[in-house]
Amino acid sequence: MIINKLIPGLLILGMMAGTASISCKRKDRKSADQITTDVPPSVAATQGTATIIVKLTPQEAKELTIPVQTISAQLKQYKLAAPGTVNPAPNHIGIISAPVDGRILNLPVQEGEKVRKGQVVLELESLTFGTLVADYLQALAEVDLQTNQLQRMEKLVEKKINPEAELEKVRADHIRAQASQNAAYAKLKTVGVSDIEIDALRSTDRINPRLKIHSPISGVIDSHKVELGQAVAGNETLATVISLDQVLVKAYLSPEDGTLVNPGDSISIHHRLLNEEPLRAVVSTINPGLDETNRSVVINILMSQKTGLLKPGDNVRVEITTTSPIEIITVTMDAVTYDGNDPVVFIRVADNTFEMRKLSIKEIVNGFAVVTNGLKAGDQVATGQVFSLKALSRFKLISEE
Repeated sequence: MIINKLIPGLLILGMMAGTASISCKRKDRKSADQITTDVPPSVAATQGTATIIVKLTPQEAKELTIPVQTISAQLKQYKLAAPGTVNPAPNHIGIISAPVDGRILNLPVQEGEKVRKGQVVLELESLTFGTLVADYLQALAEVDLQTNQLQRMEKLVEKKINPEAELEKVRADHIRAQASQNAAYAKLKTVGVSDIEIDALRSTDRINPRLKIHSPISGVIDSHKVELGQAVAGNETLATVISLDQVLVKAYLSPEDGTLVNPGDSISIHHRLLNEEPLRAVVSTINPGLDETNRSVVINILMSQKTGLLKPGDNVRVEITTTSPIEIITVTMDAVTYDGNDPVVFIRVADNTFEMRKLSIKEIVNGFAVVTNGLKAGDQVATGQVFSLKALSRFKLISEE
């Protein structure tokens, strides 16, 4: 009786255990299916290292007509565009300043007027200048006196009237007088007095404290900083002169593009007033550091001009033609597509057969990618229908799965 009652219970427990086992197996299978299908097969295949080959049927090849480019390693020519500004050229701008304290007596030329080098552009009345003239005249008189004494002493010594010691003393006084004259002459030259004006001082009876200030270069008076009767201090700026025979154009490039430019590279300068061909020049120098204002490389272009079209303060557009320092491999960006984050191209390996290959790109310049890995000279790269080839490569992966 007891056994008969236990048999149905045991049967029920066995059935429940079997059901639980089947349920666990189904859950394990479902988990495994989820793991294997989290990534689409077509995408998972591209994540591997297997080479992807796209073979076109004759009909596909006829419809797509894919153009190709043969890769070669060569010196690459770049055209870099940059904004630029026009500045006065070195030695073509003159700052006229007061060499001594004084008062403005005359402004013989006006702003915008052309002047020659050495032309009088300002006249200054100065007590300091009058003192310098007096010192020079006194030095001249002292030299004349010492010269006469030396000549007399030489004759007396020659006749054995005076001893040699007195002659040596007179010679020393003569040398000191000449040194004082040279110092007075140097002071006058320092304040801008010409040799002709200094020679004229010998014949003057009165000291004229009127200092003439000359233009240091030939050019155009750009600005007057003072007015008639104004008192000025020594070294104070009075006017500026600019020559337009030569200007300095400064072009501003990014640090990446700046590494490609070298002195001597060809330059085309475009200006809003130029209706014909741009102005031609070459790169003169390159600043070693970045410009502090815009953090860019400064390219200096010294440019001679006859018409004076470019003026300091103008904005221009500069186009620089340069060549890479070594042979490089480049490919047009029309041939490049992306597989995820990786740039890829399609290489023709046989008739109507293309291989998808990943690239390492250093930089992109003017629509061309500079390739450091993935291409070699002689490779034939598809430059058109790359999206169709990419779609066919995806279709091939899916069909294989």
